[in-house]
Amino acid sequence: MFTRYNKKLYTRSGKHTLNKPIKKRRQLEAIEQKAVIAKAQYHPILSKFLYASANGGSRHILEAINLKEMGVKAGVSDLHLPYPVHPYHGAWVEMKQRDRKKARLTPEQAEWLQLMKSVGFATAECYGWEEAWEFFIKYLGGKL
Repeated sequence: MFTRYNKKLYTRSGKHTLNKPIKKRRQLEAIEQKAVIAKAQYHPILSKFLYASANGGSRHILEAINLKEMGVKAGVSDLHLPYPVHPYHGAWVEMKQRDRKKARLTPEQAEWLQLMKSVGFATAECYGWEEAWEFFIKYLGGKL
């Protein structure tokens, strides 16, 4: 149903390299996030309300400066569900690749999740699409 990552990573020149841990990690996280979004398209609530923030990824320095001036913040979680389920106002999820040894929150991500929790949002750090899916289903069922 969902594809796995290709072990070869390609640079702009077309040559592959296997020694790009940051890029590889982002690709693995992106695959997991895409799987959640794909599955959510078949859910009556998630298909309408779940969305991804545009944070992350590598950008040209001028584009990064422009985005920062427009209000983009470091650490904002990957997925947001602005759908209240008592006692929460909504939910925020930070996606991570499945390998817990290689994936960890940045200080900005941890701070964002804590801030959202302090003002009444449900929050989670999810390792793989299955954990994220399970979190959203429990959240919507009022079982958190």
